[in-house]
Amino acid sequence: MRTLTSVGSNPSGPELDADTVRNGRLFVESRFAFSPPPSGSAELAGLDPTIATELGELIDGAEGRRSEEEVTVYKSMGHAVEDAAAARLVYDRALREGAGQRVSI
Repeated sequence: MRTLTSVGSNPSGPELDADTVRNGRLFVESRFAFSPPPSGSAELAGLDPTIATELGELIDGAEGRRSEEEVTVYKSMGHAVEDAAAARLVYDRALREGAGQRVSI
């Protein structure tokens, strides 16, 4: 099983080569990733957005990996809401396990 994950953008050019994007099974947070930089992804700009599956579509039942040999490519745009969701998961677990230290800000 091979999965490639690319997060955010690189001001000096694409993070993934064109063959990897074209030959892998592509997943994105949103098809907004196909917009030109700086709001979109350099790797995906100009490509047909229908080549990708959005994460929300997977949750709604869209097909994911089709075989163990299939290379999947996840191009994340690094949305802040994902950071907030991850922080909440870590915070909730720390509370359950009594880990960490409470500080006043």
